[in-house]
Amino acid sequence: MAVFGADGRPRRTIGRAGSGPGEFGSAPHQLLLRGDTLVVTERFASHFLTLDGTEVRRVSFRVPVPSEASTFVPGTPLADGSFLGYRFVSPPIGRFFMAPRVALRRFSATGDVIDTIAVVRQLPAVEIEALGDEYFDHMARSHPLADWWSGSGESWLPVTATKDGSAVVFIGDVRNDGGSASYQLLTIGIDGDTLFDRRVAYEPRRITSSEREQVREGFAAALAGDFLGSRGVRPPLARAARLRQAARRALSFPDSYPPVRQIVTGSDGSIWLLRASAPTPADVWEIHGPDGALEGSVRISEGRTGPEPWAPRLRIFRATRDEVWGTTVGDFDVPYLHRYRVDRACP
Repeated sequence: MAVFGADGRPRRTIGRAGSGPGEFGSAPHQLLLRGDTLVVTERFASHFLTLDGTEVRRVSFRVPVPSEASTFVPGTPLADGSFLGYRFVSPPIGRFFMAPRVALRRFSATGDVIDTIAVVRQLPAVEIEALGDEYFDHMARSHPLADWWSGSGESWLPVTATKDGSAVVFIGDVRNDGGSASYQLLTIGIDGDTLFDRRVAYEPRRITSSEREQVREGFAAALAGDFLGSRGVRPPLARAARLRQAARRALSFPDSYPPVRQIVTGSDGSIWLLRASAPTPADVWEIHGPDGALEGSVRISEGRTGPEPWAPRLRIFRATRDEVWGTTVGDFDVPYLHRYRVDRACP
């Protein structure tokens, strides 16, 4: 992992492949900076490191939950020493994607389930027809316009922990019945107490026919393996063609976009909501205070984070009310680091 200074220049690297102290058994999928400790979660463990890369603690467990087609490993550390387990989904994946609500659980450092913080509304899913072979006998995927797991969610759910690990933030009930539309913004403490529950009105944005076709073709390409690149093995050509056709047929759309596409919690207690994203003309982030009150917004119209036509233009990994850090990828997937200042003097 590369470490950059406040000027955007690379300073050093942390970690390498391996099983020893300061080494990672798989590619890190979650990074968290808490005070002077860097927490790196990968498939086999969560590593606690000092800022110079020295590993001071490692937590490792694997907890299978067959009823959810999931296996949990240590994920986000919480303020009381427990963890929000990170979820790996395996066949039959329909058990997870097609469930209307999913439990958000706390785990001890030894892998014991402590309790359930909340039961979270599952995102819309796409159920794909059987394709006549064992592996693809039943398929499901999150809807590309609600593709939370590739963003910043916990356990593939539309939930994000606060940076101090004391609470989680998520979207609850969404109402869009043709009259006034609104969504529920919730913050729940890790003990299960509701810290705030705010109903937020919004103006639904209809999905145009051209946007539907753009997303449909991108979803088919993603399922057929066109976007894998060096990250995985593409299916054989005949299977890829069948997957492409099945994906096109299976994908349907609501009348309007979901009100929130991602959540990022700021290190100062702020809450950033991605209210619009590709294929719309610009990403629109709304900045809310710790009590859920709207404080401002940021509009980003350039950049991309991946080949999918619904991917956000900027992947945010650190935010406050005054500035935001994020990454994009350019040609040949070359990564770029960005730092934006939030001009709070603007109306």
